[in-house]
Amino acid sequence: MQRCVELSRVPKSHGVRGIQFKRTTPGSIGHIWNANKPPPKHRVLDPSHPALDYTPSQFAKAFPWRACPGFAIRAIPKGLLEKPPIVFPDPPFTFTPVRSADAKDGRHGNGRVNMSLMTIAQKSTGSRVLRVNVTNKLKTAVSLVVMRGADVEKNKDGQERIVFGEERTGDSWVLSDWTYICRPSLEFNRMPYSALVPPLRSTLRDIVLQGRRFERAWWGRSVTESQKAQQKHAQKRVNRKDTVAVEPVKDAVAEQLINVIETAPAVYDESSEPSYVPAETTTSSPPLSSPSVNSPATAQTDSRPKESAPLHGLDAMLKRMRSRLPASPSRPTPNASPSRLRVDGRASTREPAARVRS
Repeated sequence: MQRCVELSRVPKSHGVRGIQFKRTTPGSIGHIWNANKPPPKHRVLDPSHPALDYTPSQFAKAFPWRACPGFAIRAIPKGLLEKPPIVFPDPPFTFTPVRSADAKDGRHGNGRVNMSLMTIAQKSTGSRVLRVNVTNKLKTAVSLVVMRGADVEKNKDGQERIVFGEERTGDSWVLSDWTYICRPSLEFNRMPYSALVPPLRSTLRDIVLQGRRFERAWWGRSVTESQKAQQKHAQKRVNRKDTVAVEPVKDAVAEQLINVIETAPAVYDESSEPSYVPAETTTSSPPLSSPSVNSPATAQTDSRPKESAPLHGLDAMLKRMRSRLPASPSRPTPNASPSRLRVDGRASTREPAARVRS
């Protein structure tokens, strides 16, 4: 394997310190790496991803294979990967785009960029040892472009040499929320870095530009739809409040009802003290539950000036409560003879209480 001798004279990087390749792929690419149509929603990590609604032609056009000399690359959003039986790492991944200041500057807190890179090497590429060498060489070439902004120029003698410019590093070349699938060929292991860097650089740039354009369309639409839903719910709440709002006239009626309830006599409990009603009063007066009974308290309440406001729901309730207020029980006189009284609708004979002499 050829070495990049230019790296021996490169100063220390002040930007991105490295690329994190391990533990960055939350799902499997078995069903998606060569698919030309959206996968089933129940199998992916993010069933609400907008790309799942694409037609086969739209899906193939949105995520194409980019063929280069020695390899081909395809980028897929992580939300379209197959759901694993056990989600890892702990805590699980989030599949929404990173919206932090560190991500805009190409940093993820610790100075590293996460890149999900999967290599699909056929057996025709060589043995297991050769396939591992191809994978390591691909990661080295990607690191040169992402960390150092590597490019190829010709010197005075016409020879190609690698130059480094760190003005654009980090997320300028890599989408952390996408998975890169690389399919190297047999000649990839024999290609020098000066032949690998230019096509890899242009491919990564095209993927970033197209991926960001898709993300703005996807997540911008999602934000717009969520805002519309929030506005719709807010309008429903306002309409509901307007429907059940109490008018000033109803407020006055409610206040009047409260005053009547506070000034009304307490309901007499016959279980606490026996009530003796004279026979003539029982026979001549209608039942206590009749709305025609007018107690002094009720008469005093009815003597108040009536409101000129029209009847409403609360006012009608107030009228019904006035008619149902029980009359205050009257105690029998000491000279009243024992008679048959009615208590709770049952006939009973009770002796009057003994007269207390002072």
